[in-house]
Amino acid sequence: MSFFHKRQTKGAWFAKASFFILLFLVFFLPLCFFPLGVDTLEVHKQTLLVLGVSAAALCWLIAQALGFETKKGKPGLVWPLFFLIAVTGIGAWFSDVPFLSWIGEVKQEYASFLSIISLAVFSYLISVVITDERQWKKVFLSSIFSALLVGVFGFFSLFGFTNVNTVGTAHLFSVYLVTVLTLVLGVWTYRPFKIDFSWWQKAFFIILLLETLATLLIMSYWIVWVILGIGMIGLLAGSFFFSKPFQYTSRFLLPMILIAISVAGCFLSTPLSRFAPLEVTPNTALSFQVAKDTLLAKGWAFGSGPGTFVYDFASFKPVSINETMFWNIRFDSAFSLLLTLLATTGVLGVLAWLGVLCAGYWSSIHSLESRREDRHFILATLGSLTALSFSFLVSGANLTILFVWFLLFGLLFASQKEERKNALSKFRRRFSFVGGIFFALVIATCAGLTIERYAAEAAFAKAIRLDRENAPITDVIVFLNRAATWNRFHDGYYRNISTALLIQSLEEMNRLKQMESVTDLDRERLQAITASAINAATTATDISPANGLNWQVRGQVYRELLSLYANASDAAVTSCLQATQLEPNNPVYWTDLGETYQKAAEVRQQILIGQSLNPTQDALWNQLLVQAESALNTALDRKQDYAPAHYYLSLVYEAQGRLDDAVGKMESVINYNISDVGAYFQLGLLYLERGGEGDLDRAGEAFAQAITLVPGYANAHWFLATVYEQKGLIDYAIMEVEKVLEIDPGNALASARLSRLRSGAAPEEIPEVLEE
Repeated sequence: MSFFHKRQTKGAWFAKASFFILLFLVFFLPLCFFPLGVDTLEVHKQTLLVLGVSAAALCWLIAQALGFETKKGKPGLVWPLFFLIAVTGIGAWFSDVPFLSWIGEVKQEYASFLSIISLAVFSYLISVVITDERQWKKVFLSSIFSALLVGVFGFFSLFGFTNVNTVGTAHLFSVYLVTVLTLVLGVWTYRPFKIDFSWWQKAFFIILLLETLATLLIMSYWIVWVILGIGMIGLLAGSFFFSKPFQYTSRFLLPMILIAISVAGCFLSTPLSRFAPLEVTPNTALSFQVAKDTLLAKGWAFGSGPGTFVYDFASFKPVSINETMFWNIRFDSAFSLLLTLLATTGVLGVLAWLGVLCAGYWSSIHSLESRREDRHFILATLGSLTALSFSFLVSGANLTILFVWFLLFGLLFASQKEERKNALSKFRRRFSFVGGIFFALVIATCAGLTIERYAAEAAFAKAIRLDRENAPITDVIVFLNRAATWNRFHDGYYRNISTALLIQSLEEMNRLKQMESVTDLDRERLQAITASAINAATTATDISPANGLNWQVRGQVYRELLSLYANASDAAVTSCLQATQLEPNNPVYWTDLGETYQKAAEVRQQILIGQSLNPTQDALWNQLLVQAESALNTALDRKQDYAPAHYYLSLVYEAQGRLDDAVGKMESVINYNISDVGAYFQLGLLYLERGGEGDLDRAGEAFAQAITLVPGYANAHWFLATVYEQKGLIDYAIMEVEKVLEIDPGNALASARLSRLRSGAAPEEIPEVLEE
């Protein structure tokens, strides 16, 4: 055997290995599900895609380097894909959330640059690795078998028998089944008469048809029925324009029946629809408005960056949405993939995707005009692609959906007959060698990053489980730190670390208050914890400055530490202001800003009282309260029924001496949330403080309601005793103080008060709030 023949043989092995890796991806990626970490789907699918595509590309390049003749790359596919990759990369470069746009996270992996370039390479490999009809059929059957298993998991998940839907949402699961079913019916309809399928293959086709129809009947969503109808119309259109007349026109009977069923499904609902899960997305008008405002603010060319729609929506959502029950939902996609892409990748991004679509159709027309014998595969693929592409106008997408889309494009270009390229040229061998080294490094790098990413996700999931189990906060922090150590680019990890450390610092502060003497070591420990909380919050904002949640947590940390660091008020205000700038119509952030001003005024008041000064004559104290009132009124302008804004505005009015306004606002809090125990307690205090006619009775009712909601609320019992004492009902006052001692045995203030009440001493003024 000659040396050249040996090289060809080895090259053929690697070419086959490349094909079987791609075949494995076609079968397993839609099924990929791994219950590790918070996200059980998209992260694992992306990892599988990157590793699989890199391995397939490596094998293909080695095959070329060893002299195996492969198909020539299709310029009609290469250049549109290259343009798409370039536009996505430029958008990621200018993104305000780089890690999200380059790598992806929080179910936005499908839109990231890493996923897009992997999908593009996958599509190209499909177009050059598949060389004959047998390979095409293997890919086709792999898609069918995968869809059958996906359908089983997804179908049972609709009835609650399992929580595994390997596609993602129920809606996208329906779109996936419709796409594969269209491909199956296309092959069945257009296959030559000499080609037939075995009985078990026919059985699989029938099962897939039944799964799809049953799923659509359960969903009862007109959009999915329209997608199915478009796919069937696309199949029938192919027969009129590109196919010879068929001897048995009965093959078109099933697509026609499905068109009729689709029309009926758009207007009719079934009793099975009660099993369909509720999925909420922004409507078309809202999505377009957000996209338009994003392009005006970020630039029309490249948008805000791949995967960043969640921040676009938060920044540009209208005030009117706050009147709905979805006011606090952070939507991560628009009504359709098209509008999502328009906002995040700009006009050039949409044109890039449209260019790939046009290239696919142009390739199909070119192939069909050549009257090749395998036109039934082309027509089937074209019909399936039509249905899936139409879904992008009326539906979202994820990694599984885009994977199928790029697979169909690769299959269309694989159908073109091209001459073999000379794989023995020196340039090709050198290029293949360098490319092989590159993809080998990619595989090694991805493997290492995958291990770290999985370790981070597992640690974060463990921290969440511990927190839900009410484990000590120190244990939660240990696993959060591990997650951040493994993945230093995830702002969510640092945000949660900061919150956990804040909780730990507050617990430590309460512990030190109960100690008779505090050592320097205790103070240093508290300072270390608070410094770590601030550093973690700062790191989160550094990683993702466009995320308002990071600034909210940073402001919260500074605000809660004002009692320790009075000069932290400026940092707290700055952080809260940044959050309001990022999400100007979010009442939560304006309320946080108002609370920060109110807390700063409270700390300022304590300082002034400690210096024997009158706070009402202090300009800074008055200014802080005015700023707090302004911020809280802005929050109420955004959402009139937002109870926390009413609550803190009541505290501001109380500090300003406007007790009638304070009472009115606290009553508003209760009107909006009748189970707010804290509001009942504060309202009782305000009634006691105002002391008007009937206020004593109202205070008693408020404290009694607080106790009804939380029987162990010591302060409510404490002040209900005050109400009884001022009414002269000493026996009842004694009973309430005794209940305080039952809740908090050994409380010195309660014991002293109980002794005084039993001795018949004169009633005291309104007491201080107990420390709990």
